[in-house]
Amino acid sequence: MSGGMGGGEAGVDPPTTTKGDLSGFDTTFDRVPIGADTQVLTADSTQALGLGWSAPAAGYTQPTLGTTVIPSNTTVTTLNGLTLTDLKRRVFDITLTGVDIDFNEEDMQTYSLLSNITLTTANKAAGANKKVRFNTGATGYNVNTSSSWKWMGANPSGNIISVPANSMLIIDFTVYGANETDVFAQYYLQNSSSETPLWKIIAYG
Repeated sequence: MSGGMGGGEAGVDPPTTTKGDLSGFDTTFDRVPIGADTQVLTADSTQALGLGWSAPAAGYTQPTLGTTVIPSNTTVTTLNGLTLTDLKRRVFDITLTGVDIDFNEEDMQTYSLLSNITLTTANKAAGANKKVRFNTGATGYNVNTSSSWKWMGANPSGNIISVPANSMLIIDFTVYGANETDVFAQYYLQNSSSETPLWKIIAYG
């Protein structure tokens, strides 16, 4: 070939013999054989010519947040049913099902009293908080609480809070461990002459 290889070394034919081959160099020119389909050419100092074909590195893996996959080039506005706006504040006014205060559920819940109830707790863990609102209609009912809870401010007589008709009871819970004795509570009862003073109400969030 005219001019050959090496920038003017006349009469030197390229070492390539097969479609896709490349020319490499160590002390002389030599053939870099084409690799297998889908392989990529990679700098490799262990090879005589400093190049080798290998499988490509792992491609982009979509990250996850919890069980939500974050796709590439996508704006995520919902995470497991919660909007990003909800992450700025607590999920509010979620209906409490049953009388079990589950600290794995939403931080703020509502329960409509249709009878006298006895509260129980589940999934207690240090750092858990919850605020529950209890509503009554034309009839008042009693909310029975645990004798193991520690009450901040007013302590319900006999561990029973009587909620008058057409009233609202709010109980704040803060948990410092896994036992009933680690549950600290405070309540505010609407339309009651013995309601807890506002300055004693602890607001979480």
